[in-house]
Amino acid sequence: MSQQGDAASKATQEALVAIREYQLSRDRYFHTLRADAEEKVLKMVAKRREKLTEEIENLRALARIRNDARAQALAQYGRLCPGRVTATSLLPPTAADRINGADRVYKSALKAAEEFNEVNDILKKRRESLEEIDSEMRTVLQKHNADLIRALETPSGLQNAFKRDPLLRIAHARMKAAIAQRDALLGTEVPESESAAS
Repeated sequence: MSQQGDAASKATQEALVAIREYQLSRDRYFHTLRADAEEKVLKMVAKRREKLTEEIENLRALARIRNDARAQALAQYGRLCPGRVTATSLLPPTAADRINGADRVYKSALKAAEEFNEVNDILKKRRESLEEIDSEMRTVLQKHNADLIRALETPSGLQNAFKRDPLLRIAHARMKAAIAQRDALLGTEVPESESAAS
């Protein structure tokens, strides 16, 4: 009786080891396929990202130039009309300030601010487009990963995996044999959690 108990205990340990080996083998297979898919998707979106990234860099340079021009125009207008330039607004010149030619400087400062805002808006839209591409890429990869997991849970998907990865097939066969041996010694059926792993 003790020998049978020892054999059953040993068979249970061997089954647990075989199940773990299969799970590791399945994880390795999944990781390999996922890496291949990521590489393909990254290549696919690289051109779109590259074009947008280049455009964003050019827009950043233009934004810096326009920001400097805006700062100079605002400083010039601020010197001519003190108190008419605030942190949040650009106030038109008073009637007295117009006599000194402040109207022309005000229009120049207003135009510089509008040009900066225009390029800043375009830059924001391009960044949003880049974020959309990255989000779309993540969605595609998540769907691919979910499809891979679902495929490994079907008999045909598992057979395809065995054809692509002989090591996975060997680990699966070992696990099945170890579970069968354990169950024969214990006189039990495969628990659902283990059959799901297979």
